[in-house]
Amino acid sequence: MPFPIIPEAKEKVTKICIKYLEAEEIAITGSENVSDNAIYTAQKIILTITSKRPEIRRELSDFTCILVARGENVASYLDLDENDPNYNHGCTLYPDKNNEFPGYLASVVEWENQPDMGVFLHELAHAIMYAIRQLSPNFYSALEQSYNTSIASKTWDRNPRSSQNVEEYWAEGVRMWYYIGEFESREAFKEYDQGLTSLIDDWLSADEIPKTY
Repeated sequence: MPFPIIPEAKEKVTKICIKYLEAEEIAITGSENVSDNAIYTAQKIILTITSKRPEIRRELSDFTCILVARGENVASYLDLDENDPNYNHGCTLYPDKNNEFPGYLASVVEWENQPDMGVFLHELAHAIMYAIRQLSPNFYSALEQSYNTSIASKTWDRNPRSSQNVEEYWAEGVRMWYYIGEFESREAFKEYDQGLTSLIDDWLSADEIPKTY
């Protein structure tokens, strides 16, 4: 889930994170407890899903992705409230180039004690939405229209997160585009919500990405 910009996060991240890799100019980092394989997998995910529109990466230049190991706390990396359940698994802080704040996302890389990049992909989708909005003035209005249509038709009553707001609708849509989950195939997903999947297909690659590492 996206949250307001918190510039104080930068110093905290620098102190804790010692592992580092780049996906072009997008940084991927984590503590010594984060698996190297998770970091390389995050890099592959970023490069693959943005391969159709590399300009997305340029909009996120200097953005930092923080991978959070088991036993660590997402909120603690970004000076957020550690008791707030919204930060249990991941969050995204949008860039603010006017204030030289590059933006961050923090995400767990396990689910039910197993390697899993689902939360990372969800948070990355929030960051990507920010980038697309900088590139396309009409994108958000088209997404909002698709979201409103889905609400009116109760398309996502079975997935409360998708119906929560426009941002979650997009992020969950990107997650399901790559990690099909409740759908038998991507084609079934495209048939289920044509407005959302059309926007995803316009901007993101159709290539497969790893879900685990």
